[in-house]
Amino acid sequence: MKRLIGKVCVFVTGLTVFMGTNGLYAGAVTADELSISQNGIDFICEKEGFSPTCYYDSSQSSIGYGTKCGDKAHSSGQHSITEEEALAEMEKAINSYCIPNVRKQTDGIDMNQNQFDALVSFTYNTGGGTSMIKNSPLVKYLQGTMTEDEARSAYANYIVTSGGKVLSGLINRRKSEADLFFSDSENSGNSGSSSETAVAEKYTVSTKEDALNMRKSPDMSGSIIAYIPKGTVVDVYEISNGWAKVKWNGSEGYCSTVYLTKSSDKNTVFQYVIATKDDPLNMRKTPDMSGTVLARIPKGTKIDVSEIKDGWAKVNWNGSEGYCNMTYLKSADTESQYIVKTEKDPLNMRKSPDTSDSIVTRIPKGTEINVSEIKDGWAKVSWNGFEGYCSMEYLEKTE
Repeated sequence: MKRLIGKVCVFVTGLTVFMGTNGLYAGAVTADELSISQNGIDFICEKEGFSPTCYYDSSQSSIGYGTKCGDKAHSSGQHSITEEEALAEMEKAINSYCIPNVRKQTDGIDMNQNQFDALVSFTYNTGGGTSMIKNSPLVKYLQGTMTEDEARSAYANYIVTSGGKVLSGLINRRKSEADLFFSDSENSGNSGSSSETAVAEKYTVSTKEDALNMRKSPDMSGSIIAYIPKGTVVDVYEISNGWAKVKWNGSEGYCSTVYLTKSSDKNTVFQYVIATKDDPLNMRKTPDMSGTVLARIPKGTKIDVSEIKDGWAKVNWNGSEGYCNMTYLKSADTESQYIVKTEKDPLNMRKSPDTSDSIVTRIPKGTEINVSEIKDGWAKVSWNGFEGYCSMEYLEKTE
């Protein structure tokens, strides 16, 4: 499913979303005192993906946001569901077994909201068994028997098989759950309502393709103030339970820490393409139109961008470093148009490039879709708000 930053999954009945005085629960307590946050709900919606019709998912028939469809497995497409109905079924599943199982298997262990949400996501995905949660590297970290690096490494390969096969989709999910779990780890022991920094720290927007939403309040239903381009460096003044208070381009608001990388942590580089109409693009010595021209980069050239600020990108090309105006740059991840060329049936979009992985949705014959990456006979595609993988055998590039 496409990670639409800002896609909101809201339960309409029953499930309590634990909110604190600052909008989201802060501090470390036991699981008995926590319920899933709106950030956690949205995370699970994103990772599961929405299917309006049922599909066979390794051991059962599933529908909607990965909930069981009927008591017995059956062929795909026999039943349909609305997104509202799917969210209600998801609510029942989280209330009936996810939260109780997390509480049972982490009895007496302190954790913060993000850590709880990550464990609920893991349980929603795996069921949690009788000991999967308590034996997980994430819980071992909470118990102090593993470091963060050790827990991250071990968790990336924890319960990632289905039908006897290792699935890349499950490996990616574990990595995302670990990112959520540790996104506020440095502040998990604080009892205050937020974690403040004395001065602003630099973070880089590390979305995969889309811009990052800056919201008015620290929750997924907060109104969007601005869209911050991938690769942009922003000032972060405060972090609390997966949300960063940021300032960018004269605006101040909140962004999910899932899509922010501390600038000092690693040298994050993004690829962009020169998108001038005809002429080369000037690379300047300083980020302004009066800056000395160091080089002229041909249209269509791919360049590395390490920072974006005030409409200028810090770029590296052909051994030189300088600044280019963002007006003439587009992400190298820009998608190409392909058309579904099945014989008659719809084309399955899957969660990972694997025929055994679950079906996200089905795309009708003749439909035009966006392809952002092709590898090993699979295309990474986006269509109708969903993102997943389709076999290249049934795709043909449009003119």
